[in-house]
Amino acid sequence: MLWLVLCFLFNVVVAQKWPTSIPVAVRAPHFSAYIHLDYYQNPANKPRFWNRLNDVGWSFYMSVDDGQPTRLFGRIFDPGEDVPLATFKDLVLTPTRSILTVEAGPVGVIVTFLNPIELDDLALQSFPFMYMYYDVSTTDGRAHSVQVFTDVTGEWLAADSAKKIAWNFTETDSMFYHNVSLTSKARLSYDGQGVAEDSILWFASSKSDSDHTTHRLGSAVNSLKMFTENRVLDNAHDTDYRGIDERDTPSFAFARDLGDVSSTSDAVVWALGLTRDPLVSFQTYERRPHYAMKYPDVSQAMTAFLSGFGDAKNRAIYLDNSLMKAARSVSNEYADLVAIGARITLGAIDFTIAAGEHENETMAFMAIANDSRVSAVDTIFASFPTILRLNATWAGYLLRPLLEAGITSWSGLEYASFDLGTDYPTISQANTAEKYSTESTSDMLIMVWAQARVSGDATHLTRYYYTLLKKWADYLVGEGVDLNGHQDGGDISNANLALKGVLGVKCMSLISGAVGLQEDQKQYSDSAGSMYQAWKKKAFQRKHIVSSYSSPTSWGLIYSLYYDKMLHLDVVDEEVYKAQDAWYESSIADRDFGVQFDSLNPDVSAAWSMLTAAAINSTEVRHMLISQVHAKMCANGTSKGVFPATYSGKDEESGDKDFASPAHGAMLSLLALNLDLKSPQGAVPKPSSPSSTPTRSIVGAVVGSLAAIVIFLVLMFLYKKRKRHGITLPAHLNPFMVSPPTSSGSGYERGSTSNVVLLPLKGRDPTLNSPDSPTRLREARLPEHPEPMPHTVPTSQVNSRRLQNEVEELRREVDRLRAEGHMLPPLYDAGRG
Repeated sequence: MLWLVLCFLFNVVVAQKWPTSIPVAVRAPHFSAYIHLDYYQNPANKPRFWNRLNDVGWSFYMSVDDGQPTRLFGRIFDPGEDVPLATFKDLVLTPTRSILTVEAGPVGVIVTFLNPIELDDLALQSFPFMYMYYDVSTTDGRAHSVQVFTDVTGEWLAADSAKKIAWNFTETDSMFYHNVSLTSKARLSYDGQGVAEDSILWFASSKSDSDHTTHRLGSAVNSLKMFTENRVLDNAHDTDYRGIDERDTPSFAFARDLGDVSSTSDAVVWALGLTRDPLVSFQTYERRPHYAMKYPDVSQAMTAFLSGFGDAKNRAIYLDNSLMKAARSVSNEYADLVAIGARITLGAIDFTIAAGEHENETMAFMAIANDSRVSAVDTIFASFPTILRLNATWAGYLLRPLLEAGITSWSGLEYASFDLGTDYPTISQANTAEKYSTESTSDMLIMVWAQARVSGDATHLTRYYYTLLKKWADYLVGEGVDLNGHQDGGDISNANLALKGVLGVKCMSLISGAVGLQEDQKQYSDSAGSMYQAWKKKAFQRKHIVSSYSSPTSWGLIYSLYYDKMLHLDVVDEEVYKAQDAWYESSIADRDFGVQFDSLNPDVSAAWSMLTAAAINSTEVRHMLISQVHAKMCANGTSKGVFPATYSGKDEESGDKDFASPAHGAMLSLLALNLDLKSPQGAVPKPSSPSSTPTRSIVGAVVGSLAAIVIFLVLMFLYKKRKRHGITLPAHLNPFMVSPPTSSGSGYERGSTSNVVLLPLKGRDPTLNSPDSPTRLREARLPEHPEPMPHTVPTSQVNSRRLQNEVEELRREVDRLRAEGHMLPPLYDAGRG
């Protein structure tokens, strides 16, 4: 009996030490795998996808002194087979690395899974590959013979193990690699369990001058048996393409003989990747991974990835040290949350480009499953602390498709959509219920201003988007603070949501000021002030903020205070802050895994707990909230998936949901609290004086009209000349479209986009861009080497009609843009000639 009690206590204690899951490969929504721990803290388990619905095939074995291989992680044989397991010694998580320390007999091994965060190179950041490398040292000080074996299977490609796969092996001057895919796959296809069936699996090994690498393509069981008996593989290539789990499960293996070693670093570097191209379909256009702009071929990107390992490792260590040092100044528990929060958040983002377009068309989409909401506004809102802290330019890429959809697909809505729809990666853009409109509209205005303030870039504040933002702000002003059936993402109508609306209007005031529209700035500032006073009168009761205006005993975590504090909006007065701090200290209960985020809802939200922790001044309450969330992250055996974002405050699984959610970006809320806020650059200059505005507008209109006349005359001249001489312009040559300037360098400086020209997308006719049949005009582009014209050229009459159509199309586009306010005449200082 005593032994059972001790075992139970041991499990409880250990369960609080390690996280529920070890991030292994977390680089994209479709490439998100973890080693799930259990009560017995066994890291040798087979990796599984984030939702625990499917295993993924990846194993690692080590042989010491010609003995039987020891399993470090993964599994090929059934659990009943007599395969010794490595002894688990330690686990360290950082934002980019999972560092697993084990022992295999007299050899200690540190296995590192490195998922890079490339702040200054979006091509590398968007490349869905990760590194695995290891360090070896002997525990007895003597040299030992060491060989290693690792393999992957087609389980990464489909949950249905009967689906047939094909494979290949390639050797280059610098690497070896396997690549595997389904023999029959549809573009942009996910199965019902979150696996992207249009993926290609890549497994690569670096080469060295004294290389002792062997490989094998064939039966997983036979490959491991061959390694067990011979310590090498036979380089055989099985070409019997078959089902993922058919006839001994085909696997794709490497073995490496390290010889006699006492210690070695980075002995072998492997790269594992899962690519898709295209990534998404948005507004009827397919979008490619961003890295394709720099690396047209995956093998080129893979070569750069493997050859750049040393530098990538150094960058990762530097970033990890920076973030973890700052986090540990709060607490060690907080550092653990920062480590996993950053990894999960970035692993849920796809960075994309439109095929053939300039880099200013970069868009990012956030998703974690094919049946989840795509770019859910409330989830992005929760994740924003991580994205702003790492690279605020990326935050702009996430906002762009939501802004574009607001102008095109949902131009008839007065409020912002709650998400881009479902069914990733074919984005549906379904209409959003109005009950979430206050939540989504407030979040969008706050995030647009936050991105501009942290990055210093005014791209999303310009008059191109200004009309949309103004429409949203007017909606919030009209709705006021009474909510009238409006709800947040937790289906609650509360004072925290109403405060968001006030903050959204305040942000619109600051946006107006940034683009030089002082009248709008004053109008929205006055509106925010009056809304706040009305809100305070209703919500501030009995020395704290109630959740329901009609219930003085109701309460909630007022996490909206975070953005008021972070952005220095100064909407909420000090009386409310102090009173709320005092109320938290006296009233919040110290429950196992956290405090419910509202008295009207029993759920705990990890994200809202962390935003609240950053918004308050009470150190005691802050540490309590952090400890509670940390306890849930480490609740091995009590969670059904990777770190749920929403769960019960008790030690039970029934309330666990939203696994591996990018909402965990809120874990960096304290680190983002003191970011350097900049004055957004690139907005329309302010008028020199109110009296000069009419003159400048008139001058702008006159100059704009003259420019249009000159362009028209030039076109007519070219037309007549072409007609007279029988010259035919190539059909793709459009004199009305000018390619945007290219930016030098990488253009991905941290927190800044001032060196990148970000132009709005073309063609916005609300009548043509309905959700049912969205249409977008494309910018014509000149090829570097135009092909010679065919002998059968169009007649001059056809050329004439084409040119007339182009002129008419341009005229209609200009008229429409002017009518919508997207195209204003240029502004000039009154004192300039």
